[in-house]
Amino acid sequence: MTDAGGKMRLVCIPVNRDGASYAELISPGGASRLADEQFKLKEKQMSDSLYSRLGGYDGIAMFATTLVGKAQKDELLSRFWTDRGEDRIAREVQLLIDYLVKETGGQMYYTGRDMALSHQGMGITEADWTRFIEIVTSVAGELGVGPTEGGEVMAFLNGLKADIVTA
Repeated sequence: MTDAGGKMRLVCIPVNRDGASYAELISPGGASRLADEQFKLKEKQMSDSLYSRLGGYDGIAMFATTLVGKAQKDELLSRFWTDRGEDRIAREVQLLIDYLVKETGGQMYYTGRDMALSHQGMGITEADWTRFIEIVTSVAGELGVGPTEGGEVMAFLNGLKADIVTA
């Protein structure tokens, strides 16, 4: 900032992780350094996220598509997709992808309902949940999801169980 005489003045000087003050970053010519710092921080957060470790959008899309495809063909779970058109199923798969991307740390805006409302009235039982988790585990194994990431996914899913299993 400059004062009335055109001289630069500082209000506060916080320091970033690399020791450079933000005052240095926002001084003339420093705006691009600030943008670079913000980009590097966001990139670091994204690279460490579960989203990134699961293969980003493409990995999650492959997982969700394969998961729903197998669940639709499953003897116990197929009833949840009967009498639904291809368009509706495709929309549900896309909502699942969006939800998983958002919840694992990717940049996605999820426009669907919360899990309790999404599954309300479906009559999902403990047996349904157990079979679903078996399919999740199978698909994760097929796609090469590592044990650390698999554990994080399972912990996440277990957190949703109370909202989904209602019968």
